[in-house]
Amino acid sequence: MKYIKQPIRRGYTNTILCVDLATGSITTEELDLRVRDYFLGGRSLGLYLLHKTVNARTRAVDPENPLILANGPLGGIPQFPGTAKAMAVSLSPLTGIPGVSNFGGHFGAYLKYAGFDAIRVVGKAAHKIIINVNGYKGEVTLEDAPADEEAFDLERAIAERFVAGGYDKKHIAFLSTGIGAVHTTEYQSLPVHNFQNGSDPRASRICGKYYAEHLFDHRGRDGCFPGCNLQCTKGGCVTLTSGARTGRRVWVDGPEYETAAGFGSNLGIWNAEFIMEANWHCDNYGIDTITTAGIMSFLMECFQRCYLAKEDGEGLALTWSDERSALEFIHRLAHGVSDMARAAGKGIRELANWVAQKHAARTGEDIRQDLDTFAMQSKELPFSYYRTHRSLSMQCSYAAASDIGAHHAAAWLIKADLLGAFPTFEDKARALITYPRVRLGNDNMGVCKLPWVDVFNPESAKRNHGDIYINPASQDIYADFYNGVLGTNLNWEEIFAQTDRDINLQRVLNVLRYGLKTADHDWIPDRAIGPTDDVLYNAEAEFNDRDLAERLGKSPEELKGMTTGNKRDLLMKLRKNQLRRLIGIYYQQRGWNSRGIPLPETLQQLGLWEFLDDEARSVIRELTS
Repeated sequence: MKYIKQPIRRGYTNTILCVDLATGSITTEELDLRVRDYFLGGRSLGLYLLHKTVNARTRAVDPENPLILANGPLGGIPQFPGTAKAMAVSLSPLTGIPGVSNFGGHFGAYLKYAGFDAIRVVGKAAHKIIINVNGYKGEVTLEDAPADEEAFDLERAIAERFVAGGYDKKHIAFLSTGIGAVHTTEYQSLPVHNFQNGSDPRASRICGKYYAEHLFDHRGRDGCFPGCNLQCTKGGCVTLTSGARTGRRVWVDGPEYETAAGFGSNLGIWNAEFIMEANWHCDNYGIDTITTAGIMSFLMECFQRCYLAKEDGEGLALTWSDERSALEFIHRLAHGVSDMARAAGKGIRELANWVAQKHAARTGEDIRQDLDTFAMQSKELPFSYYRTHRSLSMQCSYAAASDIGAHHAAAWLIKADLLGAFPTFEDKARALITYPRVRLGNDNMGVCKLPWVDVFNPESAKRNHGDIYINPASQDIYADFYNGVLGTNLNWEEIFAQTDRDINLQRVLNVLRYGLKTADHDWIPDRAIGPTDDVLYNAEAEFNDRDLAERLGKSPEELKGMTTGNKRDLLMKLRKNQLRRLIGIYYQQRGWNSRGIPLPETLQQLGLWEFLDDEARSVIRELTS
């Protein structure tokens, strides 16, 4: 398809590229200006396009489930840091609800330069293809993909094809996407052995300092768009010890914190080179490190508890600290080798069902409910690697404020919460609204959270009003940036309050899937709330006794007559009640009912009601009447 590239005005080209892989149809669609000005790009626009494409009966595996790639109006401007983030939006095959994932590099900027605010892909191709968006020629084509199965070979083959055609490699952005440094503190927030413990003296072996001093041979910005001053790209070389390329020395991009904690402390493995190798294999196979490590730690605990036997893994038993079996499982998972690997590839819920069936067949025992206490997921998305025992705000973030599941992208509150920033329930609920506004607002605009949110501006500490942890000094700069591009005159609070629109739209999409059971999915496993057995209670006995005593209005000495089991049961009951209370206050402040369903008047006040289709409006009316 030939097209006329539209100029970028106020951050938009006002054009969407639409591809149907089943029919081979390629068209463009003008972006409705009302939609553009309400759903402000990136995540927001992607969710709207998803809503207009699917209905309550659409499932992730259906050909009509779209993959939407959307940039944002502030993306692609190299004078500011971190301005090439884009979003992938689709019904997630892992969770069944909308999955939203941001990615960096150059793709988001180059997509805009090529003339598009988003790509919407539907249908299923008969064979592997490439969607080639050629901004130089003003042409979009569907081309046969190379036969390579692994990501790095595929990337190399595609790059060589276009370089041979006369294009400079640095002007090519390649994307293959789907939805689908470690430290320990007195807060016990480092996950160890599937979140059983919160610290370990060996953590220094996999901390950022260790990587910097022993393994990293590069720090810079080669993976990110020009203009970013963070230069957070880092990596080094390791020699592979497993797989088809055993003995080959490879360069590894990373690991980031989540990967280091997931493949390190949470598997009981304290070898930085192993973590880098696991990182490389996942990148090469195109599988997510957080999900993979979460599934592996769950299986390791199942073997620890004798819920699985070696024959269940067809000769492979996953145990804590066993690097060789961990790497072997990654290869089996990627290739679908063995029943255990194939069950794991379907997600943690299906894997738990598989474990329960295997154990029942061998012993006659039903352990399904027990598995739920340590299957670390919410809405079937495995946990990001922060242990939440001591942070009620973070528990609620994973349970209710993050509608994709247990991910820190929406409301990363653990640090500020543990520093005492949110003393009351109302303060915590308010933070669960204001922080997602800022963090997800960055996703809408096409910019990276790191320079704008996560890197603390020293000027913010000088503010004598408001929440300094939300980084207000940087948000003031962001507002100038936003207003300059979009031609508005808003302060940063007004800018980010607009994110409530897509947060509520995503909630509506969840309601279409969950119905009256929506609130049932706003929960986390017991393991994320507190000690799930007496051994874990005693591992942090001093803190747990003090916490329980404070809740009961007693001194720790007054608890000495109680058994560990009684103390643990009572502490868990009190903590769960506390979490339920905070979720209820959060719902109320959001304008949702007690079942977590947005009220029609809330959606009308936001102006979102008119953008919902008839089915969504009907469902919301019925479930809130």
